[in-house]
Amino acid sequence: MSLALKGRWACCLVLGIVWFAPAQAHLMPARHGTLNLVDDGAYLVLSVPAAAFSGADNNHDGSLSLPELRAGWKYLSERVQQTVQVLDAGEARPLEGLILTPTAESDLPGAPMTQLLVMGRFALSGPTPDSSLRFRLLAFDPEKSTDRVQLRVTRGADTSLLSLDPTASERVLFPSRVQVLSESFSQGLQHILRGYDHLVFVLVLLLALPYWRPALLLLSGFTLGHAVTLMAGGLGWVDVSASLVEPAILATIAGVASLEVYLRWRCRPFALRWRMGLVFACALVHGLGFSQAVRELGLQGDRLWPTLLGFNLGIEAGQFLVALPCLALLALARRHLSSATRGATGLSRA
Repeated sequence: MSLALKGRWACCLVLGIVWFAPAQAHLMPARHGTLNLVDDGAYLVLSVPAAAFSGADNNHDGSLSLPELRAGWKYLSERVQQTVQVLDAGEARPLEGLILTPTAESDLPGAPMTQLLVMGRFALSGPTPDSSLRFRLLAFDPEKSTDRVQLRVTRGADTSLLSLDPTASERVLFPSRVQVLSESFSQGLQHILRGYDHLVFVLVLLLALPYWRPALLLLSGFTLGHAVTLMAGGLGWVDVSASLVEPAILATIAGVASLEVYLRWRCRPFALRWRMGLVFACALVHGLGFSQAVRELGLQGDRLWPTLLGFNLGIEAGQFLVALPCLALLALARRHLSSATRGATGLSRA
């Protein structure tokens, strides 16, 4: 490394320390980070839970003190070098000028240092195609490797957000639109299949009208409604706190289920158009929940619309993967009950 480059790198580190030091208590959430590409260098800031470095936590309290940091420096630096890598044309680049700083999550005096801030620079070979630059993040502690890491990558005005977990520990820094569409589709599919609250709402709709045509109309209304607020929330036009959205989603499920019970108890009809209006209104609330997740995928520049489109398509695919088998089973159940009823009627007449 040339003297000029060393000087520039040292200045970057000093500026980074000066910038972050006054706000150590709120640097960034654990398992979040940034990777900024400038010329032939990639500058990393990553916050990791101190509990992930169990080998340096001598008193096993889930935090790292300065004495523990000094005593375990070799272990910590080796684990970081082994775990955090930038691949340049398939070759792993070492993290240079490593700085490790224990940080607290609050401003309270004596708050435990429950996070470890990792800072350093990866030296790149030079301007390279986007497809040859990848980020690899392995498990710091295999026994605690279930958490997902969010890494925001920037290069000038270009930005992408990488989501890494044990099943996807390596990502292209700047994926193509097709890759973004594919990954966002997968994220949307996983989100709906793991989002039990949304699936319960879909099942309530299917049980209320277990017939193909009205059920598909209701699902279409649900799709349209949550697509509206998903797009609006993903684009930043609407921003509602998750602490309000999650209870509201549960309220829509309880409200619609209670209404169906009441209508059946009273034997009162409920016109399909009014039912669709109700489903659409509830779907607007569910879309706000989806938008909380889609914003984590990085909505900037050329990747904005592929991310929104892919995530929305993934949600719809997951929704119909659940709905179609349920409708088929309900149709078979109706046919079986109808046959049993006709048989019982025939026997009574005989």
